[in-house]
Amino acid sequence: MEIIIRPPKAGDGAGIAALRRMPGVFETILGIPSERDERIEAGLAIINPNSYQFVAVAIEAGGEETVIGSAALSVPENPRRRHCGMVGIMVHKNYQGKKVGRRLMEALLDIADNWLMLHRVELTVFVDNAPAIALYKKLGFEIEGTLQDECIRSGNYASGYMMARIAGGKKEEVQKNAGRLNHQGTKNLQAGRITLRPFQLSDAHLMFANWAGNPNVTKYLTWPCYQNEDDTLPILHSWVGEYAKKSFYNWAIVLNETGQPIGSIGAVNMQEDIKALEIGYCIGEEWWNKGIATEALARIVRFFFEEVGLHRIAARHASANMASGRVMQKCGLLYEGTLRCAGKTNHGICDEVVYAITAQDYFKAAEK
Repeated sequence: MEIIIRPPKAGDGAGIAALRRMPGVFETILGIPSERDERIEAGLAIINPNSYQFVAVAIEAGGEETVIGSAALSVPENPRRRHCGMVGIMVHKNYQGKKVGRRLMEALLDIADNWLMLHRVELTVFVDNAPAIALYKKLGFEIEGTLQDECIRSGNYASGYMMARIAGGKKEEVQKNAGRLNHQGTKNLQAGRITLRPFQLSDAHLMFANWAGNPNVTKYLTWPCYQNEDDTLPILHSWVGEYAKKSFYNWAIVLNETGQPIGSIGAVNMQEDIKALEIGYCIGEEWWNKGIATEALARIVRFFFEEVGLHRIAARHASANMASGRVMQKCGLLYEGTLRCAGKTNHGICDEVVYAITAQDYFKAAEK
């Protein structure tokens, strides 16, 4: 099977309309389940000099064509906005995550940059459409604001992000905007068998019992093993107080089966100017070697790249704590080096092993 990108032609209307009706697609656009083939076909017959459209077509061995994606770029008629373009895109649910959307966007941006010389290209996307947001960011789009309750979706009001890409001109402004992170704060995240959520003061007992009071857990950490439940309260009070800051990230790892917190994971050493941070984590001994730490780290990596917009995520471990290194490797972090006698844990001065992953690494792997 071959996938090509081409302008639409007569007869494509039914395929485009089918996409706009397709579950898994129409929820991410402004389509409705009653979309009619005739309306789309009639629209294709109208030659609009301010609209530029491409379709992605899957061609079977026998030559049969199926429309699997559609994207359009519209230029406003108002002469004061002729430097702008507005993008809309949709991809068949079975072809999402397979570079079809990227190829469609690249075709539109080639028109925008090289043939229309548009200065600004803008779009809207639902705030929970993380894969699309990640693609747009990779192509140079930045989140400019949130459109609260902008449309109706499945019986509820849904919000969207306004995103835009600036090409050429105002170079200093572009560079300034490129340095902004889309901070989300420590919000609830789901990951397989676990939920990541903010800590609560009521977590004191289980924090002590499940990990913070176990010397085997804290052996390779920088903070001492707690002696009793009350020892956890100062740090819990500190974390809870910090949650008001959108740039503060520290989660309790909660096992869905029991509802108990069994560890923690969070961001340290945030460097906003280069969009980088380090991640630290620990988990109770009872849950070692079960893949839970890997689930937590993988979810955090995804969150920081796809939603916050980081460029680099690093983590480090004491050289003797090889199990932690395996968690980092499983989540795509690459070994960068060993810093000799660079750290100190409860086990003494130690070598620190550094791993990291960049946004380029992450999205390249996601495309495979």
